Amino acid sequence: MNNDLTSKMSKNNLKELNTIINPDVSVIIPVYNGAGTIGQAIGSCLSQTYSNLEIIIIDNGSTDNTKDIVHSFKSEKIKYYYTDVKGRSNARNLGLEKATGKWIQFLDADDLLDENKIAKAMKVLNANGRWQAVQCATEYIKDNKVINVFKPYSNKDMYDNLLLGNTIPINSMILSKSRCKSFPMGMEHCEDWVFWIESLADCDIFFDNNYCGAKVNIHEGNTMKNIQKMKFYELEVLLKYTDKKIPMKKNLLRIIKILKRYVEYLLFASEKNLYIENEAKGKFYLRFTRMLCKVNVIKSYLKRKIGEFNEKNVYQ
Repeated sequence: MNNDLTSKMSKNNLKELNTIINPDVSVIIPVYNGAGTIGQAIGSCLSQTYSNLEIIIIDNGSTDNTKDIVHSFKSEKIKYYYTDVKGRSNARNLGLEKATGKWIQFLDADDLLDENKIAKAMKVLNANGRWQAVQCATEYIKDNKVINVFKPYSNKDMYDNLLLGNTIPINSMILSKSRCKSFPMGMEHCEDWVFWIESLADCDIFFDNNYCGAKVNIHEGNTMKNIQKMKFYELEVLLKYTDKKIPMKKNLLRIIKILKRYVEYLLFASEKNLYIENEAKGKFYLRFTRMLCKVNVIKSYLKRKIGEFNEKNVYQ
């Protein structure tokens, strides 16, 4: 009897060891001075109903006790790396380099995953080899209250919409590591948007609109509070991908958005000491849009659309 029990325990230990050595999923968490939130983020990963995963923590220069909190979790699934190079792009790129799983799940240190998030995605991915990524809906939470639910664009125009704006919260998608490109270095904002544009071209994505598996916390320390600076980086991304063809109506929307962001750039950039690499390209679009504005029908359309953009919530 004791031999049977010992044999059973040995098999369980071997299974656990194999899970650690050969995880299906790598969860990548960049963190900088995240002592106040990293514990909850890690906890949401350890509580996943899908257990064959590793949790890769990339600490990019924290000066608080982030490291101590990470090491307080006695789990062999957690792998901690420290780097002096700051920035989420560097941290995520290092995470991709260290990841051994076939599938990648990103998570920011102040956000959470629902306990079934990875299990539901893996069920879809294992059932049909066609899918290279799964995106679910995302809850935006402030003061413990859900203030918005973002559902993914589940149609053939998804990539065209992605070229107009970032439609993918970083923790809403799990995707094949083979699809992952590098995050751009030197960008304080919108680096995840560039990553999605580069990684998801011609990608087969399963959209789960009815399930909120990703949770984003909105608080004073969140970089999304710096909305004005984000808009400048948004302009940079819009200009970077103008060579990618999209339908005429959507291209007009792109021109409108470029115009709006470029005017904001002209008004505020010198004051904030900001600079976009594609300034010459931006001036071309400004001249082009001025020409379009002389057409009455387009003038009315532009006026209405710019009004809509002004009213649109930054998280929608």
